[in-house]
Amino acid sequence: MSTTFRTPPPPAWLVPGVRVRDVATDGVGVVVLLQDATAEVSTRRIRRPVRALLRAECWGGPLWWAPVADLVTV
Repeated sequence: MSTTFRTPPPPAWLVPGVRVRDVATDGVGVVVLLQDATAEVSTRRIRRPVRALLRAECWGGPLWWAPVADLVTV
């Protein structure tokens, strides 16, 4: 018998422009892009994002990729 696990849908709040905390790095940033498992990138809502490009809140701050599972709203 095989078990199939369904990937849960992304949280409704996960859209570009939202402020989030990356719990893995404890960094706070704004979502700039979302990327799915096929490496498709979008500046809009994406069906099954696996990671997000974040921009640090400070002006001229760094950009970094974070797994969606590590993000929480701030």
